[in-house]
Amino acid sequence: MSDNEYELEDLDSMLDVDVDSENELDNSSENNSNEENTVSKNNKKISEFQKELELLFAEFEKAKAKSKEKQMHAKELKDEIIYLMDEKGVDEVIINGLDSVVLLSITYPEREILDRKSLAQALSISQKELSKPEVIIALTKEGKLTTEMIEKFTIVEERMQFSSQDYNPNEE
Repeated sequence: MSDNEYELEDLDSMLDVDVDSENELDNSSENNSNEENTVSKNNKKISEFQKELELLFAEFEKAKAKSKEKQMHAKELKDEIIYLMDEKGVDEVIINGLDSVVLLSITYPEREILDRKSLAQALSISQKELSKPEVIIALTKEGKLTTEMIEKFTIVEERMQFSSQDYNPNEE
C-alpha cells in the first residue's frame, strides 16, 4: 500500500459530506482543514503500519536466510564426517556427543527400483504415459507389460545412509 492508499473506512469518513447542506458553505474552510487533518492522520497511520510491516518482514527474511545457512553448514559437517569415516574404512564408530555417547554409522541399504525410463522406451511410450494407472492396466491386459519385463527393468540400488543415535551398550 502506498502513502496515497487508504482503508475503506477512512475513505468513507472522508467522503461522508452532505453536499446540500448550507452549513457546508459557511464552514468550508473549517471542513477543509478538518479533512486535511484526517487525511494527514490517516497517512501517518498507514505509513507507520507499513514501516512496522517492512521491519518485521525484513527480520523474517533474515531469520529464513540464517536458518538456510545453518542447514547448509550442518550438511557440510555431516558430509565431512561421512568423508572421514569413509576414508578410514569405518562404518561404525562410538564417540562422545554433547550430552551422551553417540553411535555414528554408515549403512548401504538395498532397494529395488523400477527403471521407468528404460521400460517406457521398451514399450515405445512416454515415461509420463507410463506413470498413469489406466495405461499400466491397459498394457497389462494387452500382454505388453509382463512380470518378466518388470523384473528385467528392476534394478537394485544401494544408497549410502548416515545415522547418529544415542549409544546404549545394554541394548546390544
